[in-house]
Amino acid sequence: MPQWAIQNVKSIRPVGQNRWKIQTPRGAGRLIPRYEQEFGVLDHEFVDPKEGSWEVSARIVPAGAKDSVYMITLVKPPSMSEEAFRQGMPLVEEELRTMRRILARQA
Repeated sequence: MPQWAIQNVKSIRPVGQNRWKIQTPRGAGRLIPRYEQEFGVLDHEFVDPKEGSWEVSARIVPAGAKDSVYMITLVKPPSMSEEAFRQGMPLVEEELRTMRRILARQA
């Protein structure tokens, strides 16, 4: 994650019981995956020390014999202001572009 989630994750390490400790630019947080590899489900809870908890829905969907599409849905947490949410979306888009470049190089 630190390679592509460049705006939100500085480091990540497992802490057991399917939980990960993350270091964000805003302090220590947590990532709680709810993955179902068989179905391409990459849902997770992203717990940020300042902005609160995000329930993130993500999917990988086949798109041909060798390609796939990554889809992510971000819903503003109730504790986050509209302005903070709006300001964060371009940062998430940058992270997704970074992920795409990394994956393209590996292909």
